[in-house]
Formats: sequence, C-alpha cells, structure tokens
Amino acid sequence: MTDFVPGLELSQRFYEEAVAPLLGGVLHSAALLGWGSEVLGLDTPRSTDHGWGPRLQIFVAERDARAVDQVLEARLPELYGGWPVRFGWDDVRVGKHVEVAPIGAWLERQLGFDPRPQPSLRQWLATPQQLLLEVTAGAVFHDGLGELA
Repeated sequence: MTDFVPGLELSQRFYEEAVAPLLGGVLHSAALLGWGSEVLGLDTPRSTDHGWGPRLQIFVAERDARAVDQVLEARLPELYGGWPVRFGWDDVRVGKHVEVAPIGAWLERQLGFDPRPQPSLRQWLATPQQLLLEVTAGAVFHDGLGELA
C-alpha cells in the first residue's frame, strides 16, 4: 500500500517531476483548483478510496492546448508516487486528470462566465459560493501566464 501524501503535495510533485518536463518551452500556468477535499487541504487517507490520484490543471494559450494535451496523453507515466495517473470512479471514465485548457475556457466551464477583468454585479451575486471557492482555493504551482494571482 502506498503511504498517504496530501493531494496538494502529490499534485505539486507530479507537476514538477512528471508534467513540467514534458511541456518544453510552452508558456503555461499550473494549479490544482476545482472540486475535491484535497483542494481545500481537507483530505485524509480515507479520501484515497474514490477518485484519487495526481491531478491538476495546465493553462495554456488556445493555440497550444491540443498539442500539449496530446503530448501529456502519450507521455505521462502510468504511475506516479505509487498512484495511477489514469483513474476513474463512479460515472467518471478512466483517464488522466490533467486538464489542459485556456484559462478563460476553464473559468467559463467552472463558473458559467469568465470573471476577467471583472464580473458583472448579476454574475457576482448569482454565483454560488461553492463555485467561487472552487476557483480560488487550491494551489498554484507555476504562473507563467501571470493570470492566476
């Protein structure tokens, strides 16, 4: 059995040791945001019984997204830190959980709108707090795009 490592730590190491070297000179940012107890630092060994493994988001320019995703799909290891890199649970099919997207598109999927540079009053008031937490909690591992601060 693999020793428990908190998800934020596991994902940061995964980015630094396995993902970043595959990105070459592509300008990018990397983070672990979104859903999951590990994003909030609330994960425990019990968290590993469902949907557990290294995961993160890689934000790139739209022109780079497809190529970066293809490189990662082809070259990521099968295991990292004793955990499968491709995993699934319930209705989520087995796959890598390294999302590659332009930050605006990712924010649109998470919130229903891109809040940059500033959301409208209606968007701000209508957005559930949970969704706001999912885009502000977690950790930024690298901000080459300068848009995650």
